[in-house]
Amino acid sequence: MRAKVVDNEKNVKLQMVKLITDNDDARKKKADDDELKKLSLKVKNATRKFKDLYDDVSKLSAVTDMTEHEIRESVIASKDWKRDLKSYLDLKEKLDIEFISVSLDEEVTEIFDKTYDDMVKAATDMMSNLITADKYLGLYSLADSKTKTTVQYPDIFGGSLGENVFKFVKEFREAIVSDQVRKADEVKTLLKHLKGDAKACLGEHHKSLDTALKQLEDNYGCPIAHVSLWKSIQGNILPRIILVI
Repeated sequence: MRAKVVDNEKNVKLQMVKLITDNDDARKKKADDDELKKLSLKVKNATRKFKDLYDDVSKLSAVTDMTEHEIRESVIASKDWKRDLKSYLDLKEKLDIEFISVSLDEEVTEIFDKTYDDMVKAATDMMSNLITADKYLGLYSLADSKTKTTVQYPDIFGGSLGENVFKFVKEFREAIVSDQVRKADEVKTLLKHLKGDAKACLGEHHKSLDTALKQLEDNYGCPIAHVSLWKSIQGNILPRIILVI
């Protein structure tokens, strides 16, 4: 009887150990399943965010096909893209660390990585193209304000003897950059700061500021030729004045 009691007691202990072990395994399995579900949900939500930004950027026209207004709007919108890219980089790095302890389906992680890479490329390429176009057109879309009242343009240039065309060109270039003038309005702005012969000889046919300023330098940048021309004019006019007197 005593042996049977001892054996029964052993069996009861073994059953208890088995029940406790099975219960611990079940809890651990449930915890692992919960972690897997949580990570799967995080990855799903992150992938959706990446795709949303990719779609927002991809639906835009090519920068070369945009109007100046569309470029300006897109450049301003790109401030949010830049902020989102930084936030999504942090998010992806955190999830990549979680992948170490919890194994997701390989197809899910591949979609996650590809969606992220596609989003980054689309957004960074578009931002680069927009900034280049914004700078080329002189739109200054991200400038907080234009302090035009503080911009000092050089005195109006007329091409008269004694005027320094190189000084005028240098100061005008500096002023037009500070004034944040659109590329399309640069020549018009130059004409407003010319008078007399300088304005007449320049005309309105120039398409770029560089060619217009180069013509000014070519026309008025040779002091010897300028002085000779002035002396020639004086030689023709003064004798007539004396004769009349």
